[in-house]
Amino acid sequence: MLASLTTAIALFSLTLVPLKIVAGFGLTAAIGTAIAYLVTITVVPSLAYVLLSRVQSKKTLGRKVDFAFGAASRCCHRLGHFTLARPRTVLACGLSLALIAGMLYVSISPRYQYREYLPERSPAHLTMNAIDDRLAGTETLLVHLQWPRSARIDTPESAELVRKVDALVAALPLVRSVTSLYSIQSWASAGQLTQDKFFDLLQQAKTPLVERILSIDHNSTLVTGYFPGTDAADLLPVVQQLERALGPLRAANPDVVFTVTSLSVLSAKASYEMIEQLNRSLLLAIALNIMLVGLVFRSVRAGLYCILPNLLPIVVVGGFLYLSGLGLQFTSVVAFTIGFGIAVDNTIHILNYYGLMRSHGRDVTTALEETITTIGPVLAVGTIVLISGFAATLLSQLPNLRLFGEVAILLLGTALLANLLILPATIAILEGRPLKKGGSRQ
Repeated sequence: MLASLTTAIALFSLTLVPLKIVAGFGLTAAIGTAIAYLVTITVVPSLAYVLLSRVQSKKTLGRKVDFAFGAASRCCHRLGHFTLARPRTVLACGLSLALIAGMLYVSISPRYQYREYLPERSPAHLTMNAIDDRLAGTETLLVHLQWPRSARIDTPESAELVRKVDALVAALPLVRSVTSLYSIQSWASAGQLTQDKFFDLLQQAKTPLVERILSIDHNSTLVTGYFPGTDAADLLPVVQQLERALGPLRAANPDVVFTVTSLSVLSAKASYEMIEQLNRSLLLAIALNIMLVGLVFRSVRAGLYCILPNLLPIVVVGGFLYLSGLGLQFTSVVAFTIGFGIAVDNTIHILNYYGLMRSHGRDVTTALEETITTIGPVLAVGTIVLISGFAATLLSQLPNLRLFGEVAILLLGTALLANLLILPATIAILEGRPLKKGGSRQ
């Protein structure tokens, strides 16, 4: 029950994110975890009794199960003996890895690009790539200029202000082309069209192109910069650079409102906020689960035992994302939360069985050896089953879905090793003496 509860808490923490699709997913997954627990303790035993009682070749079935778990048990026994023979070395390596990976994790920056939610070989994705390669780009950066109603936009002063904004947008690193009132006026001036005739023509020509750039009735105009698909981590510094460059113009023209916007800009800003919210919900889930484990086991030490084995997988996978340049994305943080909720179950099973062995009079080393040999194979097989399920996402054409599977698989594998290596080493150091290298307890 405790394992299901910690998983449900981790999933339910996603509801704190102000994004309906993520919050809905977290709530649905938490409810599904509760239902799975009820089914496991009610339907599964009854179904097993009905089906297995009719199996005639029980010995053959038992031998197959014993062979699979026996091989896993022997591997776990060797792993446990290695850990308990040198717990300080194992723990020191774990702490060093956690420290290095943690430094990389805190340095990782959020990344977001909405086209990553499209299949890589879809016509839309291929067309967007072609536009980025051959034309100005699919993304836009908009600067909206709004004059007060008492002012007039068809004046040389207003045209000069638009020209300055046009020049600022054109000077940005990502921008390849700019469309504005100034660019059209420059084209018209090349055709010997005076400024008065130019504005008269704009008032008469209600074409989609003109209405896209200028609204004389509402005293507003739009400067549009085009650039290729860019990640949010690269776009936001450019937006901040533009905001700083507009500062003197805002000070010199207090009556004019300058607004930097576009779908790309808003998505980049929102993605940073959402990813930070997801990160905070993950930290909250970790803290709550550690406190819950300590409360249920009635031991502060049990709660402390959970910290390193369950933080290590997150920072290690985060370090991998940093080194690979993938950054922190929506799907990776969601995978962190789901993976942590599942991985903390391993810690609970180990602590529970270890406490049972200690209550039967086993010393620390013997109890740890029996725990690793008995519980380790179950955790290993369970992790393999979960990894096999997540591996199906690696075949997807959606980059973010593949990333979700990769993060979940790496996190589950790292969590298994952390619980079979770091957790026993920590307990052995704090509660008992290490096993001598030449000795062995079967």
